[in-house]
Amino acid sequence: MNIAREIIKILSANNKTLSIAESITGGLLSSSIVDISGASKVYRGGITAYMLSVKDSVLGIPIDETSETDGVDEITSINMAKKVSVLMDSDYSISTTGIAERWDDRLNQAFISVYDSINNKVETIHLVYKDTDDRQFIRNDVVSKALFLFRNILSD
Repeated sequence: MNIAREIIKILSANNKTLSIAESITGGLLSSSIVDISGASKVYRGGITAYMLSVKDSVLGIPIDETSETDGVDEITSINMAKKVSVLMDSDYSISTTGIAERWDDRLNQAFISVYDSINNKVETIHLVYKDTDDRQFIRNDVVSKALFLFRNILSD
């Protein structure tokens, strides 16, 4: 079964909701959810906060907290997940932030956070892509890993 379909089924069965804040994935993660029939019962909405100014103005994450890393760090990922959950009044949220195409000396990488607002718990993973500069591969892989992480959290 498709992981996104499993997520929709689990959320629906438990009357729970999801929201998403994306940077590196630029809407791909939200799209993977809304592509599934029944998503409208559980998916509250998503925000693509690509620029730091949008992370600040929409999500309320001050630029002075993100500018040093350009928002590519664990704290920004966690804050994105928590803030979108509050904005959308969702039970769970997922965030993605990272580098899919190098612009400095850092490796291509991503942070994915899943926030459980019911239990006030967050789980974050850090992915590093040493062997590829394939922007689309990285973005698709982040979506896949985010869905897998969230499904595993729901299944616990």
